[in-house]
Amino acid sequence: MGIEDSLTEADDGLGSKVGGFFRDARNSIVDLSDVYFRPKGFEHGGRLYEHLGVRQIKRLITYLPKKYFGKSEYLNNHFIGPKLTIDSLKQYEGYTRANEAIHLGWMILTSAPSLSICFTIDGGPEYKISAALVTAFNLGANFYLASIQRYNRARIYSILDRKLGTA
Repeated sequence: MGIEDSLTEADDGLGSKVGGFFRDARNSIVDLSDVYFRPKGFEHGGRLYEHLGVRQIKRLITYLPKKYFGKSEYLNNHFIGPKLTIDSLKQYEGYTRANEAIHLGWMILTSAPSLSICFTIDGGPEYKISAALVTAFNLGANFYLASIQRYNRARIYSILDRKLGTA
């Protein structure tokens, strides 16, 4: 039982108002995150990301562990499982949201210090070039890692549309 559930059970009137506030706030946050995380029209099916090379990066990322650590039966769809059930797809969609948020946050947090080095430290051009290269690598790597999550989510939505008959 969450805090909002326990607050809505109060009979004094105040509890239900407070509980309603938490429920409304949570629903607003979920609605805002849906606006960002739900695939846009140009993303459906993952075609955009295939043109950007995201599919090749994804294959490389899943190939390297297989090569060096041995083959895993469910490495490519570890979080979905061996069967593409609606529940497992919805759960995996949540994982893609969390992973994308982590990579976007990491991109912002790690780019800010290296960009500040580019513009503020007076240590000579080698510091600025190094910081610029670190920033470029960070932005590129995290862009592709976040894009893999968007690519996966676009494909998940296509599969869910087919399974639910909403396509």
